[in-house]
Amino acid sequence: MFSDEQIIRRVLDGSTDDYRELMDRYQSAVFRLAYRILGRREDAEDAVQEIFVKAFSKLADCREPGKFWPWIRTITVNACVRRFSRETPTEEIESLCDSELPSVDPVQLEVLRRVQAVEVQKMIAGLPETYRVVIVLRYIEDLSYKEIARLVGIESHTVAARLHRAKRLLAERLVVFKNAMC
Repeated sequence: MFSDEQIIRRVLDGSTDDYRELMDRYQSAVFRLAYRILGRREDAEDAVQEIFVKAFSKLADCREPGKFWPWIRTITVNACVRRFSRETPTEEIESLCDSELPSVDPVQLEVLRRVQAVEVQKMIAGLPETYRVVIVLRYIEDLSYKEIARLVGIESHTVAARLHRAKRLLAERLVVFKNAMC
């Protein structure tokens, strides 16, 4: 098994078929990140194709071939920000509180927990682009403020401010959701 650096060197030396191995290694991670930023599977799938084509065409620009993931993550964030559409589908869910639940059923609790998880994902997807990107990078990708600032091209204090505003928006939406549930 070749390292990322070895594969990149082979591709740059003309063995372009080896690029498939890099795609296989990172396709899932790129898709997850794109999906979390874009919020729609179809958009994320399209973005992944675009991202790998762009990465291939810019492979010679990868300054540290041994660090392919941070490099393609940057390409992914930038591509998703460019693709981002402010039109996020907002589907209504039926209130689970319309019917009386005679007792606490573990199956019903699991269904409720899954509905809540889906709603939180929708709330994140419904955030304005600037807030959604920092939320995904901080809490899902677990990046530091400094890493987010470098990726997005803003100052660390701006990252902190956007995260604060994003959390406030999410908290407000969670209160509305919780009130709607019961």
